Amino acid sequence: MGAQTADLAITGARIYTLNPRTPLVSAIAVKDGKVLAVDDRIEQYLGASTRRIDAKGATIIPGLIDSHVHMRSLGDSLEILDLRVARSAEEIAGLVHQAARRAKPGEWIRGRSWDQTTFPSRQFPNADLLTEAAPDNPVYLTRVDGHAAWVNRKALEIADINSSTPDPPGGKILPGILIDRAQALVSRHIPADPPDQILKRLSRAAAECARLGLTSVHDAGIAAADLAAYRKLIAEHKLPVRVCAMIGGEGELWREYLRRGPEIGDRLTVRSIKLMSDGALGSRGAAMLAPYSDDPGNTGLLILQKSDIERVARDAVAHGFHVNTHAIGDRANRAVLEAYGWHDLAARAEPIFLDETNEDDHTYRGRLFWPSD
Repeated sequence: MGAQTADLAITGARIYTLNPRTPLVSAIAVKDGKVLAVDDRIEQYLGASTRRIDAKGATIIPGLIDSHVHMRSLGDSLEILDLRVARSAEEIAGLVHQAARRAKPGEWIRGRSWDQTTFPSRQFPNADLLTEAAPDNPVYLTRVDGHAAWVNRKALEIADINSSTPDPPGGKILPGILIDRAQALVSRHIPADPPDQILKRLSRAAAECARLGLTSVHDAGIAAADLAAYRKLIAEHKLPVRVCAMIGGEGELWREYLRRGPEIGDRLTVRSIKLMSDGALGSRGAAMLAPYSDDPGNTGLLILQKSDIERVARDAVAHGFHVNTHAIGDRANRAVLEAYGWHDLAARAEPIFLDETNEDDHTYRGRLFWPSD
């Protein structure tokens, strides 16, 4: 009896089990984080050491799983400028100016989640406003989709970017705006996070996920430093969510895991790789079959070629790994489908018809049409 005494028993609740035979129950008994029994069957597991809670009619649901998060970025976003509510480039420049007054000369000012589609002009800003707001501090502000950065002149000078700098493969340089792989030209000059900072950010992100009801997350693109931090949190019993981590593209970490095979644990699982085939719609980097209606001549960017995706996918499958490929534009989706071997399906894909992207840039009005529809 002692080995099966529940740690926790909750009664008087509306508990949704997702079991079709008993979809709604009122009581649950738990031991070591696992369900022992529900409803009347919990009585046999109750003991003197069981913590008992009367939920007084509250609702309990199974833990939610988020299939695409960026945990370190979430932790980072709780510390840097939050630009989601800004509705003009001038408003953002004002926030940057306030931050510059608090910062030391030369200290980087960073922010996240600006969206030019919410500005009156609906156009990308240039470097001038940020340069005026923070002339002595490099500024790096990431777009809401994470696929473009708005920078000031100081940041461009540090990266030695000027009007004659060529676009890198899979990237595009605009005045003050860096799209997709062009972002790295500046971001690589931002001081790297020390291990204790990475630990702090992942810890804050995990706590925020747990607070909102997430019990498992898929971290879409991690580095070795993230894995080290996750393992430390697990060892200290400070990781309140389960993490399925995707290795962030090809590199030494990916090669290491190809040699050792997948890692499957109770709190941390590593058995997939994250690939990026193109950019995003709002930053005009999604690879399209036809030019953007508001940017004639621009069909977006293919970050990875079909042959690269196929090569990585073959290696992954041969070694027991999953492949998760970001593909937004119809041209990118066609390349990914062909790389996966779905040639017939890819050939039948017609262009996506887009009316308007929303402000979080992850959903849109429109769909991918198939001739059979």
